[in-house]
Amino acid sequence: MAGKVDRAIAVLKDALLRDPKPRTFAAIRPERVEGPGARTTLVPNEVYLSISIVRMQLRYAGILWRDFVPVAHSFVELSREGENKVTIPFVAGKSKLSDEGIAKTLVVRNIDVLGPTPYIGGTVNVAVGLFASVANDYFDNLVGVLESFSDALGGKALSESLNLIEPLKDGAESLLGIGDLRPIVGVQNGFDSADETGLGALTTGFYAVVNVDESENFGDWLHFRDEQLMAEYKDGTVRPVEFDYVVFRIEATSDMPDYRRFPTLNRLKSKVLEAAVADPKLRSKAYREALAAFDLAVFEDADLVGAHRVQIREGIRAEVKQIVSLDAPAKIAEVIDGTVEKSIALSAKHGPSWDRALMKAKRIS
Repeated sequence: MAGKVDRAIAVLKDALLRDPKPRTFAAIRPERVEGPGARTTLVPNEVYLSISIVRMQLRYAGILWRDFVPVAHSFVELSREGENKVTIPFVAGKSKLSDEGIAKTLVVRNIDVLGPTPYIGGTVNVAVGLFASVANDYFDNLVGVLESFSDALGGKALSESLNLIEPLKDGAESLLGIGDLRPIVGVQNGFDSADETGLGALTTGFYAVVNVDESENFGDWLHFRDEQLMAEYKDGTVRPVEFDYVVFRIEATSDMPDYRRFPTLNRLKSKVLEAAVADPKLRSKAYREALAAFDLAVFEDADLVGAHRVQIREGIRAEVKQIVSLDAPAKIAEVIDGTVEKSIALSAKHGPSWDRALMKAKRIS
């Protein structure tokens, strides 16, 4: 479990602890979840970690004459190459509301609070909270601005949007101090691949925070089906949970799901291709400089695991050889008008196999 954590996480935790009664926090058993299969432990330097809120429910949307809307706050702190640690904030409000809310229950589904990020080891601190905000134009606009920052941050790899983190984190912290925001339920927990069991183990799967006193052992009976949290009751039935809750999911993959998150690398690759087709013998200064700039950017990119860096750097050379072996004038036109695939995704495919690239990456590191 984690020791000292980022101040932003501590602020969120303090806000949630205004209610001194400990709430239910549980890992939902894999056999009680549709689809994800067995839990797997994350292997440092080989996988991308991502975290999403799969469902958030605010049971009562109004009290007397006051209307409330759900607001999700989250902070994820993890080790990052070249940065020691980084804390990624996220805020989501009523713009994320699902249309399935019934009566005074409001639901938010499927929001990414941490996009695919290399896990390089150590503790991942996750703080996530469900709040109820008074519905008014001022507060809605304030949350809306922070939502826009969150969406912009999540749409690119961290290297492309580090400048957004601090203003978003400051805004999210400030929001927690406003009286119109009521803490409902949440948790702060440290996950580490070095832990083998319990809630401190960094494993893939679904986790639930429910507004039920932990002494009731409610977590042992939780299911997640049909995109909603369910509970198995004493009569043997499995029914939707009616309390306030947040369900988040930890995922890991060795595949990079979206190379469009790297616009700078894709732009630098275009320059390499254009320089190559302009000099099919690959002897020009322009080609050497473009390739060197691309190699350096890939090598220094903290949002790629080492094996993918190897695949991309070796793969682009294979692509270049393929291009210059064909009719150069025609290829120039294709590169310029976009017919040729410029994404680094294709470079990775042209590179060595995953196992070979992984071995090379380990030798380099």
